[in-house]
Amino acid sequence: MDISLTVLLTNKCNKNCSFCFVSKGQDDLTIEKFRDVFINIYENEERKYKGNNYSIVFMGGEPLINFEVLQEAFNILRKTVHSNHLRCRVVTNGLLLSKYISWFRENKEIQIFQNLRNY
Repeated sequence: MDISLTVLLTNKCNKNCSFCFVSKGQDDLTIEKFRDVFINIYENEERKYKGNNYSIVFMGGEPLINFEVLQEAFNILRKTVHSNHLRCRVVTNGLLLSKYISWFRENKEIQIFQNLRNY
């Protein structure tokens, strides 16, 4: 079975695009909240069907603003889900990408989707 999750890491953004659908709140996802929710989903789904495929999309505002939680969340996913059953993506405006590019190069399992509409 395929399980798709969209994870809103933050409402914060480093742009002010007129077309943006994200509320301009200041909320950030905590690693504790991610862990609790994901582990609960994982355990419930694995009880029903063994070997699910998990597709996780990290979004925001600008998700790289909450990079520490992205890193920890990805570590939790890697420790929990077999790599053959895990697909991760980050949707970003790319403005902070150079700051974290070495991490993405080390973690090739996570794909980067860059929104070019705001340029």
